[in-house]
Amino acid sequence: MTYSRFNLTILLLLFLTFTFLQAQTTDIAFQVNMNYMINQSLFDPTSETVDIAGDFNDWGETPFQLNDADEDGIYAGSTALNIGTTISFKARLNGVWDGREEFSGGGPNRTYTVEENGVVEFWYNDDVPDDVLDVQIAVSNSVAKPGESVQFFDMSSGEPVSWNWTFTGGTPSTSTEQNPVVSYSTEGSYSVSLKVKNSEDDSASKTFTDYMRIDNMLTQWWNDAVWYEVFVRSFKDSDGDGIGDLQGLINKLDYLNDGDPETHSDLGITGIWLMPLQQSPSYHGYDVTDYRSVNSDYGTNQKFKDFIDAAHERGIKVIVDYVMNHTSDQHTWFTQSNNNTGGYRDWYRWEDTNPGGTGPWDQTVWHQRNGDYYYGIFWGGMPDLNYTHEAVKTEMFDIASFWLEDMNADGFRLDAVKYIIEEGEKLEDTESTFQFWRDFRTHYKSVDNEAFAVGEAWTSTEKVKEYVNSDGLDYCFDFDLATAIINATNN
Repeated sequence: MTYSRFNLTILLLLFLTFTFLQAQTTDIAFQVNMNYMINQSLFDPTSETVDIAGDFNDWGETPFQLNDADEDGIYAGSTALNIGTTISFKARLNGVWDGREEFSGGGPNRTYTVEENGVVEFWYNDDVPDDVLDVQIAVSNSVAKPGESVQFFDMSSGEPVSWNWTFTGGTPSTSTEQNPVVSYSTEGSYSVSLKVKNSEDDSASKTFTDYMRIDNMLTQWWNDAVWYEVFVRSFKDSDGDGIGDLQGLINKLDYLNDGDPETHSDLGITGIWLMPLQQSPSYHGYDVTDYRSVNSDYGTNQKFKDFIDAAHERGIKVIVDYVMNHTSDQHTWFTQSNNNTGGYRDWYRWEDTNPGGTGPWDQTVWHQRNGDYYYGIFWGGMPDLNYTHEAVKTEMFDIASFWLEDMNADGFRLDAVKYIIEEGEKLEDTESTFQFWRDFRTHYKSVDNEAFAVGEAWTSTEKVKEYVNSDGLDYCFDFDLATAIINATNN
């Protein structure tokens, strides 16, 4: 009888869990108005298609195509999403990224916070005919400090003649002016609603969720720093051996910042990023053989401390490149792992036979050594560390402590953050990797709350955000933004 009760309890728990999980999803209807595109001959409804690509379907890898069943120019479809999550997405044509997708060339993504049985409707590219009543707004500053005045602007099409604004948390909380001035007293995110009418008494309304952010904007030192990247090997040679070194860098610090704000002969930088400077067999240093020792071509650990002292005297912070994803195949950890000695076998991923498959850019990721195969996403000379083995994570976190405490560095530039932990066939941007960096943040902030870490995640802005959000890294490079700036300058 006890066994039967146990089974009934398990079945009941499974049922309740399934019911709970089911209750967390809802069907969201998407409706994309293509009539302007059709009228301008920018879209052919007889031969072309419309789909939604977003972070919820791996940006179109899992197709979500819309249909115009009644041929009214509005393409519709629905999909199940988790209630409360915020998604980013765009509409595009023919299931491809070819420059005809919405807001191409670095433009913004749409966002939506999922509500039960929600409807997401919009005109493609927000191109609305002038005679159609469609609510759009703008604001003088979407991020403001408490008490700061901002002005809202009605940007609606369709020639509205009356306006009814609602400002949650704002002063005033409502307004009938076309372009009202509002302030907010408390930090937070606030929604704004606007209802407009035209001369024929037609109306339209829209709520812009979390449109305003009120923030005291207390900043960190790295936000105000002027950064200078240094490849020590090629920067300044102090002893004539043809190789740049730390003493050469010390000798040129006054060129970078002499510490005197009254002079104008220096560059005035306040932050230095040092490319890899640990022991390595390569010129670039991204395949480390000893994480706790400065490359002998550059100097010694003591010389690094001398450099740090001299930089700090001038008000310069210093971060060092920390390559955590992989080591050199000449690192003693890997040679012992290869020989299955010293307890290092599980510090890397090994298989008896070749698992096959390729990496994100169709490269070989499994490499043969002594009849077995090890994983290395970049190449065979850089085997990936196995962070599912707790001893690896512990040691690499301890090394971070060493550079912050013993070597007095101010933080890290983190290489290849996308590839830390694989999940089956998914080799990048895994949830385990996101969690790893959250754990790493907790660790380095516990050592030095002012320490700074910036990650290299060479991917879209939407995916980059995952490495920073929810107590992740302080920063990540935004390559989409960099490309957009360069393209805007060139064009």
